[in-house]
Amino acid sequence: SPFGQGHPFSTSRGFRNPAGRQHRSPFTAEPFSDFFTSFFQSGAEDPQQTAQRKPRADHPLVMTLEEAFSGVSRRVSLATGADSKSLEVRVPAGVDNGSRIRVTGLRKTNPSTAELFFLVQLKKHPVFDRKGKDLFARVNVSLVTAILGGEVGVPSIEGKSLRLRVPPTTQQGQRFRFKGYGMPTVNVAGRGSLYVTVQVQLPTAITPNERDHYEALA
Repeated sequence: SPFGQGHPFSTSRGFRNPAGRQHRSPFTAEPFSDFFTSFFQSGAEDPQQTAQRKPRADHPLVMTLEEAFSGVSRRVSLATGADSKSLEVRVPAGVDNGSRIRVTGLRKTNPSTAELFFLVQLKKHPVFDRKGKDLFARVNVSLVTAILGGEVGVPSIEGKSLRLRVPPTTQQGQRFRFKGYGMPTVNVAGRGSLYVTVQVQLPTAITPNERDHYEALA
């Protein structure tokens, strides 16, 4: 005790930590309360529990964006040494890159079996880029449509053709939103949005008549 005997903060007794050793407090004459002892014990990790932890095995599961959108059941064969197992993996709609799908039931028959997870890896899509639950795409718009306005077709992840109303004097790189046409989220209602970026296509060749009109416009 830094305060000596007889001081109101003096100590003659201590407390025991989870390892069983006794420590004295320099500020109280009594051991630490049971609350603090329980707190320290709950934060301590049991070495026996640590030793009993089973390893986790991750296996890649390559999927398309369409499969991630709708969900899919996939029959997968796994080779573990000399043994081979065939598993049916149910992938819920809305999974993303890095999503883990846990395979249950294997450890019921063999508790020493490692926990098995499939790690989702999405293939790059030729049309859509994904960020979370939102999709991003580009659509080509002619110079005349960008200036005067009109409609163009836009693809969707469902395979349906959407119609984008292009307002007059639409600029290169302008973005439009289709609410509710993005990706679903696992176990959550609703979908994200589809964002479409306009790419104005300049003509690579013009007719003499078109040239006259452009010159008149100039």
